[in-house]
Amino acid sequence: MRRSSSPANNIEIIDFLPCGYQYLPSNDGLWSYDASKHEATTIITTVLPAGANQTVSMEVTVQNCPDSLSLRNVAEITDATDDEDNPVEDIDSTPDDNPNNDPEIDDEVTDKDDEDDNDPHQLEIFDLAL
Repeated sequence: MRRSSSPANNIEIIDFLPCGYQYLPSNDGLWSYDASKHEATTIITTVLPAGANQTVSMEVTVQNCPDSLSLRNVAEITDATDDEDNPVEDIDSTPDDNPNNDPEIDDEVTDKDDEDDNDPHQLEIFDLAL
């Protein structure tokens, strides 16, 4: 949720695809992919009002990876402007392209330390061959 008194526009998002996630070309057009860095980027070009939220989807193929912890995916807002194309100031967000510098608090609305520009998700895998 956008916790600010002003709208946001041109919201740049980077998704740091870990081992085990394969980017699919069907995402092209909405996402750009840098295979050398395993990073996908997109921009939300519609104005996001204060207090609103936006879902951005990406399809990936899940593959075997030796590191079972690697199925933790992180996406982060890297930049945004207001509805007049000025840089956005957000009291609970420091947009950047570093997935390792945000606290491990997820989706907390009331925690002042939760940076809403970073949102991790751990994929759960279940063995159905019992």
